[in-house]
Amino acid sequence: MSWDKQFERRAWLGAIDSSSTPFTAMRSALAAEVMRLAMLKSDNRILQFPYIEIERQIRIERSLAISAFVRDALCTIARWLRILALRGVRLVRDLAAERSRRKAVVELQRFDDRSLADMGVTRGEIEFVVRNGRPRHLGQTADARPKQPSSAKAAA
Repeated sequence: MSWDKQFERRAWLGAIDSSSTPFTAMRSALAAEVMRLAMLKSDNRILQFPYIEIERQIRIERSLAISAFVRDALCTIARWLRILALRGVRLVRDLAAERSRRKAVVELQRFDDRSLADMGVTRGEIEFVVRNGRPRHLGQTADARPKQPSSAKAAA
């Protein structure tokens, strides 16, 4: 169809008025075509994905969710294992310290009363002294303490 026939047809349909020149009609037709192409490009309809693409997207999202869950679970397990290890080490240290304290108590109980008195400890205070140390007032040595009169001198 020639240009003149298209112009006449559009004029007859009323798209452009018949008094316009062929150049103006061509410019109007070009503008209408540009507008139609622009409208096609800015189509805002939701795209229809094929079923395979939707299934692929679902598998990707499921994989991401599972990996995030596994990562969080492993972090939690690692944190609990660290706490368990630290408490285990503390327990072993406490048991070793308790064993050495009991050993010291047994060794001190083997001494006779005179040796314990030279150390400034009575037999009833042995466990307290081993666990807590000697009180300050007992911290003095036997030489620094004031001497008490012996029973033999007091009788004389």
